[in-house]
Amino acid sequence: AAERTAVNTTSIGLNQTLDWSDKKGAQVNVVERQLQAAQARLLETRQRVAVEALEAVVSYFTAHQMQALAQRRSELMKGFVDAVQQRRAAGDVAALDVTLAQVAYSEALMVEAASASQLAEAEAALQAVSGLTAASWPTLPGELASAPASVDASLLQRLPGLAVLRSQMEAARARIKVAERQGQIDPTVGIRAGRDDSDTLLGLSLEIPLFVRNNYKAQVREASHEAVAQEMAYRDAYRRAEARLEGALGRFQHTSSAWLTWGETGQAALREQMGLLEQMWQAGELSATDFLIQTKQNIDTQATATELLGEVWRSAIAWLAASGQVELWLGLSDQSVEKSAGERK
Repeated sequence: AAERTAVNTTSIGLNQTLDWSDKKGAQVNVVERQLQAAQARLLETRQRVAVEALEAVVSYFTAHQMQALAQRRSELMKGFVDAVQQRRAAGDVAALDVTLAQVAYSEALMVEAASASQLAEAEAALQAVSGLTAASWPTLPGELASAPASVDASLLQRLPGLAVLRSQMEAARARIKVAERQGQIDPTVGIRAGRDDSDTLLGLSLEIPLFVRNNYKAQVREASHEAVAQEMAYRDAYRRAEARLEGALGRFQHTSSAWLTWGETGQAALREQMGLLEQMWQAGELSATDFLIQTKQNIDTQATATELLGEVWRSAIAWLAASGQVELWLGLSDQSVEKSAGERK
């Protein structure tokens, strides 16, 4: 400072506010929780994209198998039409059987066209979610791990969505400390030296703020209410996540059990049935109508089994998503990011 009057005065000084209440530490604590929430949101987005991609892969391969089955059905019906026409020429079947075979073949062609359309849609959806165009997509594993016998509640700690809310709740609690410490006095001390005309000038100062118009109690109440709201949101989300985890596990258990039963008994019986039908048809022990009905039933059962396999995979993906294990199952888990997001268990 400099002042030129009848007496010239110059001085230089330093003032320092003392953070006795550690306001900086409280603010750093808030920012750290916000950083954890941002990291958890990154994991949440990655998991969402991974789940969407897996579901698209399942839909594509289910549609691919359904389309192959529809082609098989068209081939069977075409052979059936040719056989019926030959027997009609020999006088072994009635004209109505020929018409019935032709109608069945037309239906099979329509089903094949619809299956091809669904396959094209599934492939387009897979390309959209992956951003790739592949001549052949990677296949799903041949076998799934068996479903757990019971729910492990500790798996909820893996959920990035809950980690986001947990970090937001902790940040809201930390803001209470910030508001409380804003109302605490931090003195400012200063020292200065200079010249007052020909005299040496030395000075010390002490400043203490007086919170007369604002004691920060309103800010503390606001932060407290916000913390309560964040805690309620977290508890509600936790209950919903727990229910979703139990529901996903139940769905996974039921569908995988049905698939195992089908693999143990139904699959072999279906193949045996189809072989017997062809033998009996060739031997003339079945009428055209009976052969057509039972063949259609056999193919419909195969289609149902294909849809069941797709449902098993979807239920497995839903279980992985509900338990926060998608990236772990894919082998894409970023341990460093997971560690920072899971520090508040």
